[in-house]
Amino acid sequence: MLKSQSSMEMVMILTFIIAVFVVFLAVAGQKVAETQQQKEMQAAADLKGVIASEVAAASAAEEGYSRKFELPLNLNSQPYNLTLIAVDSAEHSEIWIDYNQGREVLNLAKNIKGNPCPGKNSITNDRGLRLQCLE
Repeated sequence: MLKSQSSMEMVMILTFIIAVFVVFLAVAGQKVAETQQQKEMQAAADLKGVIASEVAAASAAEEGYSRKFELPLNLNSQPYNLTLIAVDSAEHSEIWIDYNQGREVLNLAKNIKGNPCPGKNSITNDRGLRLQCLE
C-alpha cells in the first residue's frame, strides 16, 4: 500500500511540475512575441522619420534639387510595402508603411508624386516633389 501511495504522489508532483513548465513557456513565448512586435513598430516609426526628413529637405531646397537615398529592404527582418496616396484633391499626400504587425501613416503637407519602395529611391524638387523607386 505504501508503494502505490508513493507512485501516486510522484505522478501528482510530475503533473504539477509539467503544468508549471507549460505555463512558463507560454508566458515566455508571449513576451518574445510582444518584444518582436515592439521592434517592428519602432523600425516602422524610424523609417517614417527617415522618409519625413528626406521630404522636408527636398521641400526646403530650390527647384532642381535631387537626392538618392536608400531605405531598408526589411523592417526587423520582415518585408514591408510603401504606398504613396494623394489625399484631399491632391492637396497633401500620405505614405503608408504596411508591415507584418500593422501600418504606419506619414502625413505630408505637400502633394508628392511617385512610387517609393524598399531599397534605392530618389527624391526630386522639379516643378513639385517626386519620390521615385530606382529598383
